[in-house]
Amino acid sequence: MNIKRVFLLSAVSTLLTTGCQNTQQVRQSRVYDPTVIQSNELPILVVNQDGERSYRQVRKTETWFWTRLKNDTYLPGENLVIQVLGEAPLEQPPSMFAFTIPEKLGTLSMNPLGPFQSWTDTKKSGERCLSARQNAKRSGQWISIFTRYCTSNPNQDLTWIENYKPSILLEKY
Repeated sequence: MNIKRVFLLSAVSTLLTTGCQNTQQVRQSRVYDPTVIQSNELPILVVNQDGERSYRQVRKTETWFWTRLKNDTYLPGENLVIQVLGEAPLEQPPSMFAFTIPEKLGTLSMNPLGPFQSWTDTKKSGERCLSARQNAKRSGQWISIFTRYCTSNPNQDLTWIENYKPSILLEKY
């Protein structure tokens, strides 16, 4: 009789312990290394600009895409187009990209996605840097686009951001 009671208590405690462990498992969030993608796999196509390489990185609540453009200044944080798909619009690019968007009001313009703000800074050396921010809501998600492009070529046209186009792949996000 004692053996049955010990066996029964042991079985009940095992079930309770296992049940508690199963209900108390912590959900983990994983961030994977960036994946190299083709430029036509971006949600927004960067038209009239040569990209060196594009990436995608899936995060907990966002998917990041970025494109490195040709860079004749060779400074970090320059010549990037960053696209972030998420539940809310962003005011600044993620900190890992080493640039920020100015706080002051920029020039308002339009492209096929809608309105965007841009800032152009000309340095004493003649180098010009373009910064731009755009937020648009598509299919219930926000896409935030940040552009940082610098050139030492005084004849380089900086209006190419007016040609951003939604990709058909944006529909799947």
